[in-house]
Amino acid sequence: MRSLALIVFTLISVGLPARLAKAELPTFVYQRMQANAKEFLHIEVTDVVTQDIGQDETAVTVTAQVTGVKRSASRLQPGATITVTYTSHNRAIIGPSPSPILKRGDRLTAYLNPSNRRGVFVEAALGRSFVTK
Repeated sequence: MRSLALIVFTLISVGLPARLAKAELPTFVYQRMQANAKEFLHIEVTDVVTQDIGQDETAVTVTAQVTGVKRSASRLQPGATITVTYTSHNRAIIGPSPSPILKRGDRLTAYLNPSNRRGVFVEAALGRSFVTK
């Protein structure tokens, strides 16, 4: 009986932290962030610049052409060129989905918000800011 309790305790103490390490935000949280995004666009990535900024983190600067507009507080129109900056985490972390490093030629739906720099946008829905068409 004592060995069974030890096995259960070991499984819980080792298994539970492993499960928590993969914790993810609920889908409705991302949906709410997407719904509140100032910019709801279709884009085609024309350039990507990356820079390692620390252990397992990459700064990403994307240049993209707007191919369609569903909603735009900035009054963007198809044909506009935008810049998006964000940080991608290259390892599993507890919390939201990591943002992918986009590639030239990617055609995506983007949920964005304006940054404090004119003409530059940031993710509005964390790792679900870019959705493949």
